[in-house]
Amino acid sequence: MSGRSAQLVRSRKAAVERLADVLPKHAALFVRLLRQQVPLDGASTTTLHMLARLEERPFRIGELVESEGLAQPTVTLLVAEAEARGWVNRVRDAADRRVVNVHITGDGRQTIERGRERFQAVLADLLADLSDDDLARLRDATETLGALAEALQERGGGETGAHGA
Repeated sequence: MSGRSAQLVRSRKAAVERLADVLPKHAALFVRLLRQQVPLDGASTTTLHMLARLEERPFRIGELVESEGLAQPTVTLLVAEAEARGWVNRVRDAADRRVVNVHITGDGRQTIERGRERFQAVLADLLADLSDDDLARLRDATETLGALAEALQERGGGETGAHGA
């Protein structure tokens, strides 16, 4: 390998390592600050995420524990809170009466939709201030992030779905 090629390899490696360091930090900070800007009807973002998961299909508590990466007592409390607010119902499985599935209600779907609309409004306000070039770069970066998320899912990194809430 020539000196120039070796320099390019080192430069690329340094860029990859820098992105691997700052990307999760910036993404986490962005999401945390965005969540602080959006009123969520008194629900935690964790509850809203669980509701978005339930939009896909009913889940057992154990499945929610696995898909959300939370402890069983935490999920049980989230479901109880959401049930008290009328956002979910617990329904016994017809095939196996020992099994209880958690279903999202119409009120739960409306709560998720309001949350999504509020997130989108805050984001649209931020994005409106960007230049056309910055918007194009962000669009491209977003597509790349989506591909990276798919790659993580294929590696067995979990199924989080695309909820937007």
